[in-house]
Amino acid sequence: MKLNWSLEGKVILLLTVLVSLTLLIVKFYFIPQVDGFLELTMEHDMKRNMQSFEKVIHTVVTAADQDEQVVRRALTSISRNQEIPVVLVRSQAIQRQYGEGNAEVPQNTEWQQVFSSGNPDFHKKDGDYVYVYPLKAKPVCQNCHRAENRIDPIPLGSVLGLAVASTPQQTLWDNKLFFFVKDLFFYNLLWIALLLFLVYLFIRSWFILPLKRLHKTTEELDEVEEEESFEFETDGRQLDEFSSLERRIRSWNQNGKNTRSREGP
Repeated sequence: MKLNWSLEGKVILLLTVLVSLTLLIVKFYFIPQVDGFLELTMEHDMKRNMQSFEKVIHTVVTAADQDEQVVRRALTSISRNQEIPVVLVRSQAIQRQYGEGNAEVPQNTEWQQVFSSGNPDFHKKDGDYVYVYPLKAKPVCQNCHRAENRIDPIPLGSVLGLAVASTPQQTLWDNKLFFFVKDLFFYNLLWIALLLFLVYLFIRSWFILPLKRLHKTTEELDEVEEEESFEFETDGRQLDEFSSLERRIRSWNQNGKNTRSREGP
């Protein structure tokens, strides 16, 4: 069965298809790309916070001036402070040197992997974004920490512990860019729909309506008597094929009337 589509119907169908394709692209490509970008932003922010936290620890150690008790009390206070969203994890070397203390010990694969590689790890777990940051030995750390032989200073760059921070994934929903893209986008979609509607009005005014008038005129041609003329009018503002066709039709009408006047009744 062959469907007969009017030109206006085809334009409406085309606009509908364009809007549908736009929504599909936004849903399956654009929004996932935005999610990935926002996760990278979250990872970058958490890394920067952990680097700042590491500098605070180094400042405390430097200010302690090799007083191990001051450093231990400061780190214990940090680990017990609920307002500081960071969990301190000791390395095996620190465990051997000072005992278990108040810090956490490696309990999962992610922590052990960071201890082994010395590289930070960012992952999602139980509805949270988790950033595991290795705290590596600096020159100031060698004043107190020892190597496995308990005599030599610990090698620079050795992982002394981990700083683990967690941020709820819900935080991502609070991101302004997230709201702009995923919430305000639908308001922007209204503007897109309005723009498409204006495009449709333009096409309808400049293309569809003149074609409809032309189509109506051609249907009336069979009913025109020999001595009669037929009319086809555009809106008078167009300078295109339609206005040219209108001038030709008027010319044909005028020529027909002049011919009939010369021939007489």
